[in-house]
Amino acid sequence: MLVDLVSLYTRDDVTSKESFDSALQGMSSEDKDRMLWAFFQEKNSAKEKLLALRQAVFGRSSEKTATLFDHLFDEAEAAEEVEEVIALEEEATEDDIPSGSEKKRKGSRKRMSGAMASLPVVKEDKYPEDPEFLVHRAEMVELGTDIQRTVEFIPARLFVREIVCHNYLWKISEDEQKYFSPDKEPRLLEKSMVSASVAAHLIHEKVINGMPINRQAMDIRKKGYDIGRQTVNNWALRTCQDYLVPLADHMLKDFRGLDTVQMDETGLQVLELFQNGGNAVSNMVVATSGPFEKRQMKLYRFFPGKSQTFVQEVLGDGFSGNLITDGAPCYENWTKAHNALYPGNEVIHGGCMAHARRKFVEAAQVREDYKVYKKLGKNRQGPYLEEHPALKDLVEVIDLMASLYRIEKKCGKQKLDPERIREIRQKESVPVFKRLTAHVERMKDEYPPSGKVGQAVKYVLNRKESLGAWVNDGRIPIDNNKAERTVKPFVIARKGFLFTDSKRGAEATAAGFSVLQSAVDNGLNPEKYLKWVLEKLSAEGLKDSVLDEVVPYSERIPEDLYIRKKK
Repeated sequence: MLVDLVSLYTRDDVTSKESFDSALQGMSSEDKDRMLWAFFQEKNSAKEKLLALRQAVFGRSSEKTATLFDHLFDEAEAAEEVEEVIALEEEATEDDIPSGSEKKRKGSRKRMSGAMASLPVVKEDKYPEDPEFLVHRAEMVELGTDIQRTVEFIPARLFVREIVCHNYLWKISEDEQKYFSPDKEPRLLEKSMVSASVAAHLIHEKVINGMPINRQAMDIRKKGYDIGRQTVNNWALRTCQDYLVPLADHMLKDFRGLDTVQMDETGLQVLELFQNGGNAVSNMVVATSGPFEKRQMKLYRFFPGKSQTFVQEVLGDGFSGNLITDGAPCYENWTKAHNALYPGNEVIHGGCMAHARRKFVEAAQVREDYKVYKKLGKNRQGPYLEEHPALKDLVEVIDLMASLYRIEKKCGKQKLDPERIREIRQKESVPVFKRLTAHVERMKDEYPPSGKVGQAVKYVLNRKESLGAWVNDGRIPIDNNKAERTVKPFVIARKGFLFTDSKRGAEATAAGFSVLQSAVDNGLNPEKYLKWVLEKLSAEGLKDSVLDEVVPYSERIPEDLYIRKKK
């Protein structure tokens, strides 16, 4: 009713005061009051949009108080940590110096603790250089040692490894001779001097540290190595194409066999497509394993243009299980089409409670009364909400969602299995979720759909089934945050390289992210792991048996490549 009344103000046929008065004839005073209230709500919606735009431009980009780069400005805390390390070292020094004629045990010292303890130690012995000491050293008794520690850094360096292969001829007799030659190491790339260590470092720096290949090439030249930018680009690109693209494709086959997966997407500019008349922005799709999957992987797949067919191309025809997304229509449409074609192979589509919550939080943050409410003490917040019923609606939704997350946090802390999680959700979460959806349903007729609150209500009601899928299966997470976190490394790196020149480069970038981000997710040292993978694949080929051995979730990866091995 409110929407119909408000539309009266924007109808094309209402062009004058007379036509407007004519439209009002026959309306009761009660209807006119309701129309005035609807107009007031529409005006508030416009104000909300303005405040939301101001928040998007000038406010924080997250609901959290800490930003992604806050740690860069913690110089004071970093200085305190350094002082603590120095203090520990000084304590060790004082303890090792004997007082008076009393001797302490030779070589006694306090061990390093914290982050420094993980570094390898190179020991150096230092003795007095006094000439008198050197003459009479044999007559002296050592009192003890002082331990002084510093953390040192050896810059990366490039060098040519020259392997001289010695070949021999053995003349056994005049009619018989035999040749002996050492086995040559396989080249990583045909007609190229690049090694697995160099290629692994270039790809690692781009994927993990977000440094574009061009910038790395500039850095190499600044260090005095006359290697062209095109050469460095070719090393990284060809390595990804020859080895990481096939490995990522092999991982995709395994991905389609998982029970629970999560997906999201972001944009990537490709100059080649744009110059040829294609879309300026294409899709970089990310897909990750569900939280309880044994094979943990993060896949990045490039799809030119903005076509929505990427869901089918990632999951294929044989996938059956749980698909968790942010609720974009393409996922819901694919699920319905897939389940209609394969009735015995149904897919359960799970929504994202974090997205639903974010919309209500954004609707609250643009309200002045919410800012006042947040500053009040707990004893005064209740009466304040009673005086502001619209704010009370929003706060109640946010609080109900917070209750659901508290139940999930409790299950996570106890490290429960999926079946036990399902039991707890059925007992504790289902009643809360029913209260939540009933409350949002009541709000539907109270707020215009064009406003921030109306959009939040519409989001929940349109996806009520998918948003509630997690209560029936302990393997399904309450939100799609894991996929959101998978997108983040690519988005951060994209700030550096901005775009790719070609479709081939975009596919190579996606493969590099798939392999190295999956390696990080499985507790591997990404650069050491990638070097091992490249050496093994260049020596043994791209057979399925070899690819099975080197995927990041393989159980046959050498122990020394792990930083921490997941149990």
